[in-house]
Amino acid sequence: MSAKPDSIKSILDALFTNLSHDAMVAVKAKMHPMGSEEELLNAINHVEREFRETFPIAKWLFFEPDNRDE
Repeated sequence: MSAKPDSIKSILDALFTNLSHDAMVAVKAKMHPMGSEEELLNAINHVEREFRETFPIAKWLFFEPDNRDE
């Protein structure tokens, strides 16, 4: 089962740090409701895969699903 590309409802916070030739990215996002834990994990994996394909400079990627920014 693959995740829909529109699984992110909104970005709550993001941090981008350039480390010489690499980058570190941390994202906290509010996700659309999922039917199960497995669907949520698949959606996160899809987002991470797409992000890395689009931005190969991102050596470290931390993606945190949440429902509020605290």
